[in-house]
Amino acid sequence: MEEAERKPIFSNQYVMDEKKNRQLFPSLAGIRRVLFLVFGSLFTVYLIYQLIDRILWAKQTGEPVFSQIFAWFIVVGILLYITMILLLIVAPRRYAKRQTKQIREAYGTDQMELQTLFYDDELVLHNLTSKGSLRFQYTAFTMITETKDLFLLRTAQKQVVVLEKLGFTGADPEEFRAFMDEKCPGAKRKWRKAE
Repeated sequence: MEEAERKPIFSNQYVMDEKKNRQLFPSLAGIRRVLFLVFGSLFTVYLIYQLIDRILWAKQTGEPVFSQIFAWFIVVGILLYITMILLLIVAPRRYAKRQTKQIREAYGTDQMELQTLFYDDELVLHNLTSKGSLRFQYTAFTMITETKDLFLLRTAQKQVVVLEKLGFTGADPEEFRAFMDEKCPGAKRKWRKAE
């Protein structure tokens, strides 16, 4: 049966813009950011401990603390970590600006409009800006997460289908969650708590 003859169970309309792209970044880079923060923080605490130990040693021996190369490595390590934290803070904005620039270069607009149609056996993603389409079997999705305004469906190959919570026609976010629980029983889920 042709897609034009099939009626979707429900659909979602999503307009990708810079503001929404900022919400995407923490979800897409989540585990790397957490690992960096945890291990970086532990290493920085160790460096600070070593610096204090060098300062106390210098006080006892009467030598200048920064006469040792190791003390300079400690200071540089701490400054590098602080710089990386500052970069992580501005990373969502940089990611969103880069995505918007790519959309502008490819399509001549700052926004990209996507329509996702949900059928019983698959979902079809239409890029209304480029006139392209992608089909996904529900079993292809390995992780389903949500942000304040978006749902993110990820495949094992790191493809992401983005859905806007307010963009559903024929369903609401709660019905969508129940539908995906039924269609993707093997996928990991990170649903937000009700607000």
